[in-house]
Amino acid sequence: MGAYLLEKLRELAKKYEMIREVRGKGLIIAVEFGEPRSFGLKTGWKMIHGINKSLFCQSILVPLIMDHHILAQVSGHGGDIIKLLPPLVIDQNDADRVIHAFDQVLAAAHTFPGPIWEVGTRLAKAALK
Repeated sequence: MGAYLLEKLRELAKKYEMIREVRGKGLIIAVEFGEPRSFGLKTGWKMIHGINKSLFCQSILVPLIMDHHILAQVSGHGGDIIKLLPPLVIDQNDADRVIHAFDQVLAAAHTFPGPIWEVGTRLAKAALK
């Protein structure tokens, strides 16, 4: 299943200019993001990283967790790497669900302001409760 997930995530990487690399061993998978080429996305990328270097990955993680119930982590403070650590009992249906969810979140991330605005709104609402 690790090889299957890597293959499918690498196919997704071809669609999205913010993905720099997908790598992994077994079911430990990392998706590294990098500055996009297009002007609009590059502007948004620089703005987001200017506010907080960890905000971009959070904008990917929050919808993955809240909307799709996919557990993932930021690889480290200030980095643009997300770790996917699916359970060892994952089957192909589960893997396809992860790929589909990641595809939806990445599509939203490639719009501006997209998930950045949504994450900010969710955090503000949570703080007000």
